[in-house]
Amino acid sequence: MTALAMPVARRSALRHDGAFATQAPAARPFDLSVVIVGYRSLKLIVECLATWDAAVAGIRAELIVVENGTGEPAADVLRTQRPDARVIELDDSIGFGAAVNRGLSDARGRHVALLNPDTALEPRSLSRLVQRLDRDPRIGIVGPRVWDDVAHSSIQRSWRRFPGMSTALFGRYSLLTRLWPSNPWTRRYLNQDRSPDECQETDWVSGCCMVVRGTLFRALGGMDERYPLFCEDVDLCRSAWDAGFTVVYDPGSAIVHEIGGSRKKARMRSTWLRHRSMTAWVLKYRRAVSPLTWLLVAGIWARFVLQAIRGKV
Repeated sequence: MTALAMPVARRSALRHDGAFATQAPAARPFDLSVVIVGYRSLKLIVECLATWDAAVAGIRAELIVVENGTGEPAADVLRTQRPDARVIELDDSIGFGAAVNRGLSDARGRHVALLNPDTALEPRSLSRLVQRLDRDPRIGIVGPRVWDDVAHSSIQRSWRRFPGMSTALFGRYSLLTRLWPSNPWTRRYLNQDRSPDECQETDWVSGCCMVVRGTLFRALGGMDERYPLFCEDVDLCRSAWDAGFTVVYDPGSAIVHEIGGSRKKARMRSTWLRHRSMTAWVLKYRRAVSPLTWLLVAGIWARFVLQAIRGKV
């Protein structure tokens, strides 16, 4: 396994200020507890769950669906399709991280998984990720290969390095990257110097599908609820490194992900939330707030303004 990143300095305490505080049950009859958080995405969830059985072949898996305050008849529809699923309907939208914590607060699996509604699981995809965790106790989080479509025409760079100053300037959708697509900063951030066919350590993997060691997730107190949407996967992986675990990309497992499939009707709001979460991440992990920190924050919001002007939100 090729090492892409060394663990960052450990923090003195594992837990953040999130609300995931429910005592873990003594018995864990499942190998994996999978949570899907929906927001106006019932159709996508139904399509995703059509691929569920083959994805969890060989393991005992628990399915939890959290409908995040949209008023859709999720419980009736999903209980008909998957009577074994636990469906939690929230009265109000409480944010992605908080909804994950609500769903997993009494999860009964040894490990936990985050799964987007706009995904399709390939056979044994979740089973293989669980097996990867079980084979190596050093791994805290593992993510699969992510394809753009069922034809496997292109791969998503779902395993990346932690964002920094260069990311604000040379992010995937920035004007500078469009003008200079082969620049070294974007290539480094997206791990374009690494083969997608190689199992490898990485800074972080996408939360569209990730499996987290259950003991780690509970020790961290779940997801950090300060992120309303986006960056919570980056933060969770950073916390795993801080706790002395590794994060791994495993192409032996694969899924298909339609990027933003559940957010297309609210593009402006989701783009604003992405930049807000990026700002929160920067302020959380910069050891000292300095002029450079505020320059980085300014770069983040300058990118948002440019996207708004160009009609990309």
